[in-house]
Amino acid sequence: MNNLKSLFKLFLVLYFLSFIAIHLKAQENKSSDKDEVNLQLKWRHQFQFAGYYAAIEKGYYSEVGLKVKLIEGRSNLDFVQEVVSGRAQYGTELPSLLVSRSKGIPVVVLAVIYQHSPYVLLIRKDSGISNPTQLSGKKVFIETWRSASILAMLKNEGVLKEIDFVKHKWDYQSVLDGKVSAVPGYITNNSYFSEDKMKLLGVINPLTYGIDFYGDCLFTSEIEIIENPKRAMAFRAASLKGWEYAMNHTDDMIDIIINKYKSKSSRRNLIYESEQMKKLIFPKLVEMGHMNSGRWNHILDTYQRLNMIDNDFDLKGFTYKDYINQTPMWMDWIRPFIVIALMIGMAFILWNIQLQKSVRSKTMQLQQNQEALEFSLQSVTKSEQRLSLALSASKSIIWEWNFQTGEISFDSNYFNVLGCEPFEVDKYYDDWKKNIHVDDVSVLDEAMALNLSDSSSEMLVEFRFKTPANNWIWLLGKGKLWKNDDNEVPKKIIGILADVTERKQSEFQMIQSRKMEAVGQLAGGIAHDFNNLLAGILGLATILKKNEANDKRTIKFIDLIIQASEQAADLTSKLLTFGRKGNTTFRPVDLDEVIESGIELINRIIDKNVEINFISNADESIVMGDNSQILNVLMNLCINAAHAMNSNGEINIRTKNILIDNKNFQKSNIDVHVDKYVEIEFSDSGHGIPAEKIDKIFEPFYTTKNIGKGTGLGLSTVYAIIQDHQGTIDVQSEVDVGTTFIIRLPVVNEAQLTTDHSGIIQGTGKILLIDDEELVLSTTKEFLEDLNYQVLIASNGIEAIEIFKKSFQEIDLVLLDMIMPEMHGREVFYKLSEICSSCPVIILSGFSEPDDISELKIAGVHEFISKPFKKVELSKIIKKVISKNA
Repeated sequence: MNNLKSLFKLFLVLYFLSFIAIHLKAQENKSSDKDEVNLQLKWRHQFQFAGYYAAIEKGYYSEVGLKVKLIEGRSNLDFVQEVVSGRAQYGTELPSLLVSRSKGIPVVVLAVIYQHSPYVLLIRKDSGISNPTQLSGKKVFIETWRSASILAMLKNEGVLKEIDFVKHKWDYQSVLDGKVSAVPGYITNNSYFSEDKMKLLGVINPLTYGIDFYGDCLFTSEIEIIENPKRAMAFRAASLKGWEYAMNHTDDMIDIIINKYKSKSSRRNLIYESEQMKKLIFPKLVEMGHMNSGRWNHILDTYQRLNMIDNDFDLKGFTYKDYINQTPMWMDWIRPFIVIALMIGMAFILWNIQLQKSVRSKTMQLQQNQEALEFSLQSVTKSEQRLSLALSASKSIIWEWNFQTGEISFDSNYFNVLGCEPFEVDKYYDDWKKNIHVDDVSVLDEAMALNLSDSSSEMLVEFRFKTPANNWIWLLGKGKLWKNDDNEVPKKIIGILADVTERKQSEFQMIQSRKMEAVGQLAGGIAHDFNNLLAGILGLATILKKNEANDKRTIKFIDLIIQASEQAADLTSKLLTFGRKGNTTFRPVDLDEVIESGIELINRIIDKNVEINFISNADESIVMGDNSQILNVLMNLCINAAHAMNSNGEINIRTKNILIDNKNFQKSNIDVHVDKYVEIEFSDSGHGIPAEKIDKIFEPFYTTKNIGKGTGLGLSTVYAIIQDHQGTIDVQSEVDVGTTFIIRLPVVNEAQLTTDHSGIIQGTGKILLIDDEELVLSTTKEFLEDLNYQVLIASNGIEAIEIFKKSFQEIDLVLLDMIMPEMHGREVFYKLSEICSSCPVIILSGFSEPDDISELKIAGVHEFISKPFKKVELSKIIKKVISKNA
């Protein structure tokens, strides 16, 4: 009885102590209710900061005794300085915080919000630039300390020193106007321009090239985390809780951002931003706020390789873990209760020790085993769920082949990737292998054989596979022999299949582009000299024709010379068109008229047993294009069709108008800018193209014809021309049935179609003619004098500059050759502009890079005339330029 009384008194004392502890803890929390802190955002209110809005709106900050004020960012504000100065206690910034830390600025990272950086290079889709190497020699806006991931990508690709960097002016219009080739921006932001203009933009992402930086980080100062460690950890925990809510309730957060925070972003832009952020944060796969010291060391190494941080700098003190005791905050709350519970437990144990010692010991052991088992099952279930999510997101399939029974099996992702039902999947490996492309079967067999012969090796192979819908996809197969223990004989191979079709298509497009570039360089190399010779021949023939003493026979031969020269010039133009090096002239063209006139020409070339039928169902057939190039497409396709039919059969050409959008062009690099297109369908009844060869027909030098019967350039030329006309070309073919090519070109307003029928135009004034070719110089001077102009001539740039210095006040126009020895035409133009910028300049050239012409036109060149040129063409352009400048 006395023992019970003593025990009762002990309980009263413990109850009183617990009451005091709870009261003291409540007083501590109550005193912190007035703890006000500022969070400096790095830009204006948008979904980029949704987690912090959620922490305020859902009361997560209030729960830990904080009153948080959000401060909007603005241009030219140093966010780091705002935090270290104490004007704000917390802030958001990119991993460039490492640079600040290396300079002695005491910043500390609390959490990483974006697991991958949103910082990318923005480019024009139609600029011809799709990868970092193509930026060589181009102007690029850059913000050095924030752009380390971009600079590292360029360094790895070997073009860092070849780019003309310009200080970032946040002028995104410059990339659309062609003043710069690329500008840094956020992949999460689609509000740089209107929706139509945003469709013009493409992206070069450092992540694609192996540069993986963190994105937005939550940070504070050393002073804050040292003096207020509990507040810092409370702020971190509440913020991350807010981020978890925000990423799971995006619609609610968008309403809050618009209605309460008065964001200037539209709802469409906020929805787009939230969707892109999910791809960078991975809220379902990665713990919110997670950061890894290995990743930080990798980022530090990148900065050091770029000489932006000294090599002796280390990460000590950079993350919150270097300052905070890792004991969870909730332990502060329950510590008094733990102590009291232990005391009660001790009393209870002492009171019952004699009666229940053995039973309690066994019971506790069983409970521990039960809890450990439940925890293990939960961990396995969670790991399986995460693995399933990861495999599904990456389009990966787990497969297993029992090579003793011959059975092969796959997980459920297989049906999603192949678009099939379980009953459509082959049960045995030999049956399943029949769906592999005939050219890839031996590759797979070799990989399997190597894996079976060497249990330590891992199978790695890529092959084409036909889906139940008869579509070909590329699969990457990985596998390894599996056995339960070292003594067991292996019975199966287990591995992963991944759908890599998109990557293989990108590789094909890259190879195609490089082949075309190589041929273009070959074409450009001969074009200049050849066109200079043609200019001289054509000019001399035109001058000879003026001689009144010529008889009919002489005039006939002169006309043949002119005709041959024009045909040779057209041949050079086609060669440049194939190499995509030519300076094409786009103007409104009636497709129906081009096809009708082209058929007349083609009927004289192909066998008379081939009949060409043309049906026009297009109400609008005007496109913006080059007449000769479109005719070139028509001739190539019709001649190929005639050969495929062994010169006996029908070619059917049909046109019609269609309405399409970007969804129809998913396989094309062309972005749709208009709704209405002309669709031209070329069908033949020839032998068709085998499925395994159809992917190669647009490659340069690829041909199915016998040696000497084809060059392999025809369809490559067609492909290049259609790309330049902002169109698409598709092919459908069936062996022994025939082939159909489908071309789509954008329609323009017929009212824009104009034709100039005027003849040679006389003029007055003094012209400085500069050309290093004596033949071109003489014939062009004769042309100009015949047009009533006074002519000064110079055979090189140095001579021209001296003449211009003395007589620029009298000179009305300069005709300038581009490619000359000693001093290039570009350099001559800039020297002349320094002397007198108001004097108009026309470029004459046998061949020039389109980029050079564009640059000079921006700098002030008035016109460009390709050699060889006709007298009538020269007279009109000179008259127009001089009249406009008068």
